[in-house]
Amino acid sequence: MKTEVDVLYFDKFIESLENDYKFWTMRPCAGGAGHSWTEFQSPDYANGTGNKISFAFTLCNTGAYVNGYMSWTIPFLNPFSKKCRRFVRANNNMQKYLRQKAKDEYNQQLINALI
Repeated sequence: MKTEVDVLYFDKFIESLENDYKFWTMRPCAGGAGHSWTEFQSPDYANGTGNKISFAFTLCNTGAYVNGYMSWTIPFLNPFSKKCRRFVRANNNMQKYLRQKAKDEYNQQLINALI
């Protein structure tokens, strides 16, 4: 049963990265003593019963929030499998897109400050 759930969630995670990467959000976070990190979160997906799911890369977990709680984390993956390579490629593309978008918005703010 656990393996079936992992497959379903992992497939949906990859689909979100590939198809909805423009709707993901990037949030810089800061902790104490100069410790900082970036968190990435997908849009919320709702089903017919009102349950919400979103995927995230956080400081400690990579997985899915179900109704606001981290309820599923990515299991051990074979790094040489097609699915793992697809996941890594989609993740890299999503992060590259969001970082470039943030950089473009920041540069636009700098330009607007001069005008």
